[in-house]
Amino acid sequence: MGSQRYLTSVNGRAGWRGITRQASLVVVLFAITIGLWFAFIALFGPIGPVWPRIVHAGYGEGVALIILNVAAFAGLVIVTMLLRRKRLTGAIHVLGIAPFSWRAILVTLVAVCVAVAMLYALSYRPRITSYTVLLGDAIIGPFVEEVLFRGFLYRQFRRWVGLPFWLAAALSSVPFALEHVNQGSSITMMWEILGWTFVGGIVFCWLVERWRCIWGAWAMHAGLNFTAAAFPLGATAALDLTGNVQRLLVAVLVVTGTLWVTRRNKKVVADLDAELPRST
Repeated sequence: MGSQRYLTSVNGRAGWRGITRQASLVVVLFAITIGLWFAFIALFGPIGPVWPRIVHAGYGEGVALIILNVAAFAGLVIVTMLLRRKRLTGAIHVLGIAPFSWRAILVTLVAVCVAVAMLYALSYRPRITSYTVLLGDAIIGPFVEEVLFRGFLYRQFRRWVGLPFWLAAALSSVPFALEHVNQGSSITMMWEILGWTFVGGIVFCWLVERWRCIWGAWAMHAGLNFTAAAFPLGATAALDLTGNVQRLLVAVLVVTGTLWVTRRNKKVVADLDAELPRST
């Protein structure tokens, strides 16, 4: 499947008209993604009206974070239904939430267990201060980010716009990296965070491509967030040697395991619309 097919897959005709339409769709998807992100931060984030009320009511930031992510997920599903003219089940397929893959999760679970064993061998011990915050940071948060950046942005770049893998992965990984840049307290840290999260975004996109759903990417994302939140590692990917070593170990194990488990797939890259139920 060559790149020329992707350059003409939207309207079936070569030339600048097809490329212009693809570029327009890319701009539309970026605009929707950025608009949704800022809208939910403004409404449900720390600067919005909902978050302070929840915290002041005594429920804590963990509950506020969960509500933010649930609202963002619901908004993404609704926007996908409207944008792609799908019913709920069709939107779930479009976003890569279906089909569910236990194998993808198990491959990552093994890799994370190996990383945790490495941390224990290095005398690291978990320090969990809030299980609600851990749930939001390590389970629900990564799920919503995967739905947004991989399910909505990357998969639509691939299946709807028709971009080749590396271009779609790079474009969707840029906002993913920028979303984490505020974690840096210096220019050097910001650049390092940008680099690590951009590369991580590429890996997550590859997992989505390989498994044909977001569950492998979510499991790896959640596993990395869990070790970062549960163990006394650096809070970010910058200036954290042990944390980055275990992240690299997880990535290598997950990629290797994914290649092994999916080695019999005759066709890894498939047209998503062909996989959707016709009734949706």
